[in-house]
This record gives sequence, C-alpha cells and structure tokens, in this order.
Amino acid sequence: CLPLICCLVGAAAAWQDEQDDLPPTLYVKNSPSQVSIADGSYTLTDNIQNGQRCYNRDRTDLWLCRDAHNLWSFQPLNFRGSAQGIMVSTQKGSPTPLGTGPWRIWKDGKWEAVSTTLSDESPAVEAAPITDDQRLVKETIAGMLFGFAVLGMLAMSLTGSTDEHIRSWSFKLVGATFTFLIALLIVQAVWDLLMEQLFPAPFPRGIGLSYPVKPGIKIITSFILFSLSCFFLNGLAWKFQLSRSRLMVIKTLGAHVTAILGIMAFTLIQHEAVFEVALAFRGDLLSAETTRAIVAFLVILLAWLTFATYRWASMGLRQETLRQAPVHPWGTTNTWMAPVVVAAPPSRSCANPWGAAAPASSAMSTDAAVGDTGPSWGSIVNDAEDEAATVVIGFLASQAIMFCKTGELPGFKGHYTHNDDDRALLFFAIGLAVLVLLFVIILAIRSKQGHGGRPGRICQRSTAMAFTWMLYRATCWNTRVNMMENRPLALAVAALVICILCTVALLIIDKALDSFFGRTGSSTMRSWAGYFTGPGEITLQEMCMRVIMSCMGLTMALSWQLNFEEAVATVVQSVPFLAKHVVLSQSLLCILLALAMCVPWRRFILPKSEMREATHLDEIKYELSILNDAESFMP
Repeated sequence: CLPLICCLVGAAAAWQDEQDDLPPTLYVKNSPSQVSIADGSYTLTDNIQNGQRCYNRDRTDLWLCRDAHNLWSFQPLNFRGSAQGIMVSTQKGSPTPLGTGPWRIWKDGKWEAVSTTLSDESPAVEAAPITDDQRLVKETIAGMLFGFAVLGMLAMSLTGSTDEHIRSWSFKLVGATFTFLIALLIVQAVWDLLMEQLFPAPFPRGIGLSYPVKPGIKIITSFILFSLSCFFLNGLAWKFQLSRSRLMVIKTLGAHVTAILGIMAFTLIQHEAVFEVALAFRGDLLSAETTRAIVAFLVILLAWLTFATYRWASMGLRQETLRQAPVHPWGTTNTWMAPVVVAAPPSRSCANPWGAAAPASSAMSTDAAVGDTGPSWGSIVNDAEDEAATVVIGFLASQAIMFCKTGELPGFKGHYTHNDDDRALLFFAIGLAVLVLLFVIILAIRSKQGHGGRPGRICQRSTAMAFTWMLYRATCWNTRVNMMENRPLALAVAALVICILCTVALLIIDKALDSFFGRTGSSTMRSWAGYFTGPGEITLQEMCMRVIMSCMGLTMALSWQLNFEEAVATVVQSVPFLAKHVVLSQSLLCILLALAMCVPWRRFILPKSEMREATHLDEIKYELSILNDAESFMP
C-alpha cells in the first residue's frame, strides 16, 4: 500500500503543479466575424472540466474549457466539458490553452483554421483614430474656452475702467447686447412654437394647418404680435409708472422685443411684395429687377408710415384713456433711480406726430413738470417706440440695398448665397462708405440746424442701424464657406471676433472724442470739430454714443444668439426624451436661457447702463478711496 500511496501523492503533486502553471488571465483577439464573441479577456476559475480548471469570459456565459476530446474549446455555459464548442484547439492534451493553436471552427462540413490568437499578456491599447466629428468637437470646445477667457478679461477691464466714459459706454454696450439677445431668444422661441408646432400640428396638439405654414398666415400672425407689442408698451408703462426701474426695462427690453417682431413682420411683407406682387404692377419702362428693387425700398416707406400711425394711436391712447394714473399701479419706486413724477404726456399734434421735438433720452432729463427729476412714462414709451422704429427701418434699408446686388431677401435668419464675385466686395464697401457719409451729414445738419425733431433722430439712428445690419450681412456672406466644415466653431470664433472688434472700436472712439472734443484735444482740433458740435457745446457724445453702443450691441447679440441656438439644438438632440419633442424642447430651453439672463441684466447691468457719466466718476473715486484704505492696512 505504501508504494501506491506514494504514487497517488506524486500524481496529485504533479497535477497541482500543472494547475499552478495556468496563467490567471488570458486574452483572445482577432477572431473571425462568425465567432467574434470569443474575443475578450478570460479569468481562471475553480470550475474543473475533464481534469482542468476552466476560464470564464468577463463574467459571461462563454467559457474556455477542456472538452470531451481532450481539446481546449470555447463553450457556452450549458455545454462545458462536452464535445461541442464554437471554436477548438488543434493540439490535444495540453495542460494550458497557450500554444495549442491554430484554432479551428466547423464550417461547411469541415474544420477551418482561423486567425484567432491567445495570449497571457494584456494587449497594448491602441489609440483609436480621431474621427472628424471628434476633431470638430475638440476644436469647438477649445475655441469656446479660449473665447470665454478673452471675453471675461475684456468685460472686467472695460466695466472696471477708471475712465468714466469707457465705463459708461461699456455698460451701455453690454446692456444693449443683453436686451437684444434676450429679445431674440424669446421671440424666436415663440415663433418656432407657433409655426412649427401649434399651427401645423393636428388637433389636439395644434390647429391642423398645412405644413409649411403659408406666407399669408405668417404675415398676419407676425403683424398681430407686432401690434400687440406696441400696445403693451403703453399699457405696461402706464401700470409701472411709479417704478423707474421697470420703466427702463420697458424702454430697453420692450423696445427690442417690438423691434424683432417688427422685423419679422415687415420682412415677410417685403419678401412677398418683391417676389409675388411686384411683377403684377410692372410697366414697359422698367425691368423686372428694377421693379423689384423699387418695391423693396417702398416697403421701408410702409414701415415708416406704420410706425407713424402707431405713434398717433399711442399718443391718442395716452391722452384720452391712460391720462389718469392707475388705481392699482404695479411696482414702487426703486432707490437706484430717481422717482418718476406722474404727469400727463406732453400735448402733441396728432396731425403731425413726427413733428414734435424729441424728448431728452437721458434717465435724468426733465419734461413732465417743474421740479421733475425724470421723464414721464409717456416720454419713455416714445423712446422705446423710436428705438424699435430705427432697428426695423435700418434692417429693411440694409436688406433693400443688398437686394440690388444679390437679388435675394433671406430675411432675419437666413444667409446670402456665397459666390466668388469680387465686385460684390466692392459693392459692400461702397454701400458701407455711403452709409457712414450719410450718418456724418445728418449729424452735421442736426448740430447746426437744430435737432430736426423726431424725423432727424429717426433718420440718424436708422442710418447707423442700416450700417450695422449691412456690415453683419456682408460678414456672413464672406464667411459662409468657412462655416460649412465646422459650423459651431465658426460661430464661436465669429462671435469672439465681433466682440473684440466692438471693444477696439469703443476704445478708438473714446480716444478720438478725447482728442477732438474734450479732455486732451487741442484748440485747433476743437475748432475743426466745432462744425459737428455747435458753438460752445459738446453734444456729439450725447448724440452718437448711445446709437453706436446700441448698434454694436445688436451685432454682438446676433452673433451670440446663433451660438445659443446651436447649443440648444445640440442638447435637445443628445437627450432622447427631449429629442422626441424637438420644437417644444428648443422653445422652452430658449425661454429658460432668456429668463436666466434677465436676472443679472435687470439687477446689475441695467442700473449701470442708465447711470450718467458724472455718477460713474463718483463711483470710481469711491472705489479708488476704498482700495487706498485697503492697501494702508497691509502688514
């Protein structure tokens, strides 16, 4: 018995040595498509089949075991140790699956060798090639991070400047950008909800109109929204007449919402009039292109007359229905602005609503009564209506001018077709130069011959707005090809470039005004520039800077609004639940973004943008004194 026991002990020891030699982990790769499930990592287990421990693939039902023929075989859970498997080794009786290849599969009634390899070393992880989509995402993220860093530094430098002019103008620029951007997001969200969901969707999700919605319905809807916005300017201002801060919200944000709705309405009218109606009234003396160009400019006159009619109706409403203060006014006077004196709007001739002198636009002007510390709510509504009129008329004028060259009316959201015609660049340059010259001429006439009332103010601001719109359109036309490959990155870079250009323009204008009209200007320069300012008065800054800041703010808002839309569309498409309701999700996200932006704009930017430069100077002196006191406590 002793020799038998020794033999059994020796066999057990030999078997244990074989089991100890099994590698703890095996890696399978390069399997053909028929058995590609075999690829992966296998871990040694305590399960024994046919005298050998088995391997399991990543805790799945696939095992690597010794089968009934003493071959290593890849087998499902229920066939472990049997003669069946999806892939088997060539060598028989090996204590380890390493080196038992080549591996075979049963195909077409015979065994066929495959390229599967098995190793106990972890394969080197090869970096997957970067796809075009991944490259575009990386470039976009890098561009956005760099852009936000630059914008943050620019914003802090301008709003924290010790020059009261730069600080005041930078807050006006940021304020105009915020109000235009908020207005664009809100109006676009409401418009998409109406035109993409409510009107074309079947009942009960909509009213079941045809898709796409016909132009006539779009014109009627947009004009109703525009008319309602003009009405609410008066109604809300009347209810908020005791709150100066809320009146400033109506003057800025309310004006820009009305302007965007007006652009949508008159753009649709201009498009239908030019391409559908113009040729019906063409005579033998004019070509089709000339007739369409004339009709495009006639729509500008229609917009002017519409705003004049609404002004007449607005003044009549204020003088007859809204003359008395509301019994239950909304809001109270805020401390960061002077109180509003409740007074009737100044009497004006309804026969010539554009002929009365323009009220002072400063938040601290006087026009309501003796001893008043600010304008009446009626004059604030006048300023808001003027702002809306200038934006709409400027847009229509720029679009009519560019129609003469391109023959296209893409509207508010579209782009012009790009071509390689070098004369187009010359046309844009000439058009921009003519608008600048016209702006200077109107400014000179108003400085020497009087302000010119409301028509002079509207003409000057509309000319500046037309220049802004045309510059924006020309930039989009020239960069359209570059925006095709990576649109998100192109939009981000364009917004960054526009912000930098606006900042540089602000600094250049500040230096120019200092040199020509004020603090550092020589007597010769002031004498030469006196033609634009009038004798003994420095009025160019008051006349121009708010217009210029509003124009630059509009350009910045347009560029960033496109980025917001691209980001919202990306988020909606990435979330499965939101992707099932694309229109509703995008509209709600745009409205939420607008509301989120309203809070910092209303609480911080709006009060700063309405402060006069003298107040900014006092604030700067106080800040410097605080800093000096803080430095005196240094250890």
